[in-house]
Amino acid sequence: VGTMTLHAFLGALFQPYADDEGRPRVLVNGDDAVFDDQAATSVALLFHELATNAAKYGALAQPDGLVHLATESRDDRFVLTWSERGGPAVA
Repeated sequence: VGTMTLHAFLGALFQPYADDEGRPRVLVNGDDAVFDDQAATSVALLFHELATNAAKYGALAQPDGLVHLATESRDDRFVLTWSERGGPAVA
């Protein structure tokens, strides 16, 4: 991995969830951040779990469902907001 950006890393991680024409179904927008390979495993585990759950039970389980991941740098914090649209109704 070396040093890369969060958005580039997540783009590669979410590639298997693209639609049949290769368009991403997990859309990442906002501030980007540089991180190194020490953080890659934790980031990959976290977002792999979220995407897997969305594919089984949430928006990615439906053909038209989408996930929006907003990233924002706020002072000394980096805020990530995962939002799903087009999934099954929540009971």
